[in-house]
Amino acid sequence: SLDYKKKFKNEGQELDIVYNASNGRPYSTYIQSQSYEGQLIPFSGSSSTNPGTDNENNLSIDYAHPVNKNFLIETGAKIGSENITSIANVNVLDTIKNEYVNDALQSYKLNYKMNVYAGYLSTNYKLSDWLNIKLGARYEYTQVKIDLSNTTIPSYGTFVPSIVLSHDFNKSQSLKLAYGKRIERPEYRDLNPFINLSDPYNISTGNPLLKPEIGNNFELGYS
Repeated sequence: SLDYKKKFKNEGQELDIVYNASNGRPYSTYIQSQSYEGQLIPFSGSSSTNPGTDNENNLSIDYAHPVNKNFLIETGAKIGSENITSIANVNVLDTIKNEYVNDALQSYKLNYKMNVYAGYLSTNYKLSDWLNIKLGARYEYTQVKIDLSNTTIPSYGTFVPSIVLSHDFNKSQSLKLAYGKRIERPEYRDLNPFINLSDPYNISTGNPLLKPEIGNNFELGYS
């Protein structure tokens, strides 16, 4: 990660630039076989290795500008990208030879790339020295490219509003009412279509077509 902050002559006027990156190398493998009771040779089995990569990069720029002591404007933009690769080498048990052989129908390679472009604007001001109001709006545009047979994911945009109302009774007591929308995007394990058959009765897999989870949050707080 790399952070840069510039402060100007006016108190509260700031410019922030933040860059962060992460690079993961997830890996999973399994082998399983099934035998009838009393039999030494399995009647069914499979094995698989699933190496992958999960690389993320994010760059954000935020600027705060106080118009006066009661009115603050904040704005900014963010660009994020995530690149996922996943390779599944699946083998099935050849009961005649009693060895595992590659299954081309179940083996695959996945390339998944997601880019998110976002911009926001918010204002924070005092109304008659009695009510503090913070209004915000953010728009995010998401592009997804996937290299998987018979699979396409359309681009989509999301509008994210927020509002916070607060009142300070004195220096030590305040009341706050807030609303905000949140976006929770699926992670590597949720997207990876690798089918884990290590336990045939508890099969786990991901879905690259998952959409983000949208939450509407309301908060009432007193401190």
